[in-house]
Amino acid sequence: MSSMRRVNEVVSSKIGDYLTNFVTWNGVMYNVLQNDLEGGGVVDDTAALQTLVNEAIAEGRKAIFLPYGKNGQYRVTDLTNADKVVFFGDNATFVGGFNKRIEQIGASTPTIQASTLLADAISQQIVPLNGLLAAKRSITETSTLKIAYWGDSITYGYNLNDPNNKYAARFENRLKEVLPSVSITSQNFSLGSRTVQMAASSTYLALSSEPPDPTQGFYAPWATVGKSWRDNVRDFQPDLVVVAFGMNDAYVNTVKADEIFSASLDSLVQYSKTWTKQPSIVLVPVFLPTQNAALTPERQDVVFSVARATREYGQLNGYPVADANRIYNILRNGIDDVARSNITEVGFVNFPSGWIGDTNSFILSGAILTPKPGVVGKFVYRNRNFYNGFIQFDVIPSVASYSGEAWVNFRNSTLGTMTLLVRGGTGTTGNVQLFANTTSLAQANNLTIPLNVATTIRIESYGSNHKVYVNGVKVIDVTGIYVLHDGTVGLGGDGTVPTYSNLQIGYDDPLGAKRPFRTTPIFSESELIGDYNSTINDGNGINHPTGAGHYLFYYVAFKGVIQELARLEEKGLYLPNRIPAADWAVPGTGWTTTTRTGKTIYFKILNGAYRKSRGIALRNLSSYAYLGLSDKAIDAGTLIDLEDGKFAYFNVSGSDMIFISNTGAPTFDSELYRFLRQP
Repeated sequence: MSSMRRVNEVVSSKIGDYLTNFVTWNGVMYNVLQNDLEGGGVVDDTAALQTLVNEAIAEGRKAIFLPYGKNGQYRVTDLTNADKVVFFGDNATFVGGFNKRIEQIGASTPTIQASTLLADAISQQIVPLNGLLAAKRSITETSTLKIAYWGDSITYGYNLNDPNNKYAARFENRLKEVLPSVSITSQNFSLGSRTVQMAASSTYLALSSEPPDPTQGFYAPWATVGKSWRDNVRDFQPDLVVVAFGMNDAYVNTVKADEIFSASLDSLVQYSKTWTKQPSIVLVPVFLPTQNAALTPERQDVVFSVARATREYGQLNGYPVADANRIYNILRNGIDDVARSNITEVGFVNFPSGWIGDTNSFILSGAILTPKPGVVGKFVYRNRNFYNGFIQFDVIPSVASYSGEAWVNFRNSTLGTMTLLVRGGTGTTGNVQLFANTTSLAQANNLTIPLNVATTIRIESYGSNHKVYVNGVKVIDVTGIYVLHDGTVGLGGDGTVPTYSNLQIGYDDPLGAKRPFRTTPIFSESELIGDYNSTINDGNGINHPTGAGHYLFYYVAFKGVIQELARLEEKGLYLPNRIPAADWAVPGTGWTTTTRTGKTIYFKILNGAYRKSRGIALRNLSSYAYLGLSDKAIDAGTLIDLEDGKFAYFNVSGSDMIFISNTGAPTFDSELYRFLRQP
């Protein structure tokens, strides 16, 4: 059986429909047992369930879950508007006369919780304001859309038995369904084993054959030899570019992978702004490779940091993000990296057993951590991962300036660290300085941080933004894509180590990882990326998804983009536009004024964008006869071919113009019907 059809044993065979519907629903599940229903099949639950249905519809949360409860039976006689919600059940049934279908998913509570995270993640794939402006303009003004897919082997669609299962094909086919009157064309410019650095380079050129080393260049049938990869994409003149890199970037770079990746991504984006036809761009954070270290040396934390860099770059710069990484992490691990909840530790919890480093060099007394006499250059680290959250403490330096500075490391791992240096003193001596690895991001000078007196320091770190407060006053607020990986929090000093007290660490942990609840995965890794060395099934078991994977965490991530573009199909009306007889005029100098049959040509300039492909008609209000749209007179150069009884309509230099032919000046009013775009 193919991996695309296999289903994890924790969910039922309905999971495919279930997840498909989640793409459409815009919210999370209601659990009926938390909303006054009894269950058990005896007490009538009709009124309570009707209240819940009404609430779900009002709030746009259209999924209602019925746990097995007492015996799996819910007594319901009838419901109003039940067709506007979907019922899920864990082997649950309706008794009492109401017989709407319940989608049985047979999942445990942790799986239901992961599914709730999934529903929210999908519904939050939102396009920023003006994020698809170029694509929208092409759709509304020309009824065309050209898409370029620019990525690595994942986007190309390696290891798929059916190329129609690749996410690019699914995305494009769905756009054709929701935009039936738009001509959509595309080119997949993706190349296996390549990175965003190569994509951004002006010297990464097309060759006449594939080189043994991908760093030397590339071969592709669509490429012009000697032209860079990025210029081949540029010359396609796309309206929309899907940029999806990261897997190979994380393999090539480990330390500072996120920083290197974001710099190259920015170079690529900035170059696209120089194109004559500037496209809309959608960014796709890469999913995680297999957790089986025996199959690949690629580290989960490195790939994660690169995916976060993609997400952060898109959010900071207003680009749509189709977050495949977020959705995959929920499906495989039951953890949402974006939706988080704070857990705050107060004090030096579990010191020294819960800490690592130079624990023997410090003495903890109450809430005060004091270095032993003569301690120099020592650190202790809380043995717990930190990514987003805050760190607050009082520091008591005993030596001014650099010799006695406090070092606070966070997100500290083998991949790098964020470091805040706190230097005691007054005037030019007292200051704080924030580093990402060895790069200084910001420094606040002329602070009062007295010796042998406590000063309260607070660090707030969320994604790419970092703030530092001294005694409640914000002194640093800086944003940059650096050190986007989990790591420990460490306190100490490179010289004479200061005293620390009143420590608080607020961990914004991803939902599903710890409290307030722990979830279980929805799919197995094998179902999402296949089996290693399989000659039958999709995927490669390492870093190429199955057909199901392409659908479940890549295609689904494009929900927001699809919805945003689909709106354009609906925003317009067929409206009549009356043209009085006196409004027609003969074209001026340089224009054709007679047809091949000797009729005089008359024209009128009209306001408003139109969609010729959606239909256009002109009616003579004297005879009520309709004139047909000419398929020969399509521009200024072909006006001479305008047929008797027909009219021409096209755009000239941004203005809509309509043309008719007549033996003399028209004496009849006309009515033009056009599909007018709403703003």
